[in-house]
Amino acid sequence: MLEENVTKKRILDKSLEMFQNFGYSKVTMEEIASNIGISKKTLYKHFTNKEHVLRDLVETVKCDVEEKFEKIFSDEHSDFIQKLQMILDTIGENVRRMQGHFTQDIIKNHPDIWRGIQEFRREKSQFKFTKLIDLGIKEGFIKANVNSYIVMRIYTSAIHDIMVPEVLSQIPLSANQVYDEIIKTLFEGILSEKGRFRYVNLQLTSKDKAEVF
Repeated sequence: MLEENVTKKRILDKSLEMFQNFGYSKVTMEEIASNIGISKKTLYKHFTNKEHVLRDLVETVKCDVEEKFEKIFSDEHSDFIQKLQMILDTIGENVRRMQGHFTQDIIKNHPDIWRGIQEFRREKSQFKFTKLIDLGIKEGFIKANVNSYIVMRIYTSAIHDIMVPEVLSQIPLSANQVYDEIIKTLFEGILSEKGRFRYVNLQLTSKDKAEVF
């Protein structure tokens, strides 16, 4: 059973990589098997067709995001700014995973799957983000007069209206740069002086660590 789970994970990981690089519609089951180094028989033992791979892949990403969110919010040793950074990194990673050829193909060929992805993003980001903003206000890192619901709506609107292929194609920035600009624009306006100081210092510390490694 363990070996089967490992094989299935390898299939999903490689499929995601290939879908991102070449587009979902241009990748065949035979190519997936060949790139992993397994037989088509082994591949079809786990997945009946390519759509089955796609649906399992999307569900795996959702579960991964949920697990990371729960771990972040249950961490009693991290303050709001640290949680904010981890949440934004998690959401940003998820947004970037679903960009380019991969997203365009899903929108065109499987609109029902894309609607499910958008609904998942909206549902999770609304609940978690509102909870996060309330924590920031409580700990004094966000201005006391900020309305957490309004901040959440602005954030989710920016993500769902800007971080989509048709809009990104008109912006002379990468998806990563666009996401960073959204975050910078939003949080520079709502963080208190204490929050900005803590956030800037955390960013500098992260940068120093990255340079070391």
